[in-house]
Amino acid sequence: MGFSINKKVGKAVVRNLIKRRLRHLYGEIYPRLRPGYDLVLVVKDNVSGLDFRGMQSAFEHIFRVSKLARGGKHREKSGA
Repeated sequence: MGFSINKKVGKAVVRNLIKRRLRHLYGEIYPRLRPGYDLVLVVKDNVSGLDFRGMQSAFEHIFRVSKLARGGKHREKSGA
């Protein structure tokens, strides 16, 4: 998975925050991805206005619509 973020999105601090969030979201969805694909996500300038929940919703929508992810939402294991 690669991320392409244009300088129009914002300064380096903003772009790095977006990349960190996207890497985290990718880590959550990775176990459900269908194998055999190389992915590049191109980030548009309107993503900088999204909070983490909005970005998470958009990220999940991308994989749901493209049918690259299997199953339902990823559930975290409760520690016991």
